[in-house]
Amino acid sequence: MKKSLVLIMIILSIIIGCSPEPVKFPIGAWSLVQTKRVTNGKSVVTFPTPSNKGITSQIKMYSENTWTFVGKSSRDTVVIDVFGGGTYTLEGISYEENIIYHYGKQWIGRTSKNMTLELVTDTLVQSYHPVSAIDGQPVDSITNIQKYVRLK
Repeated sequence: MKKSLVLIMIILSIIIGCSPEPVKFPIGAWSLVQTKRVTNGKSVVTFPTPSNKGITSQIKMYSENTWTFVGKSSRDTVVIDVFGGGTYTLEGISYEENIIYHYGKQWIGRTSKNMTLELVTDTLVQSYHPVSAIDGQPVDSITNIQKYVRLK
């Protein structure tokens, strides 16, 4: 009995010692492939769109505790550069962004809360629950979902 217990302990020590280091998720660069807005159960894909309005491209990058995004957005015939960045916290799938830089100056210094960040197969899914819950101020029941694929 003692020999079996010692053998099990040795095997467990080897398994635990050889386990790979946890993946530092979501470190890396990600390309936006879809955004969807869900209002009262009704979904509308807002990127990509057949019309030339809204986001036309976006890349989001993560390091161990910072994030940044760059891209382009169009409004009719006007194309603007979009960018932002700051720090983030991720506990499980619960995600918050502290905004330090942003092309929309009204966002600087704010914290985006009530978000989740999940890796589903090869897709990073960032959801805002609800999108208007900035600084704990929910306004309506809209969910905004962004899907990204890792850049190689």
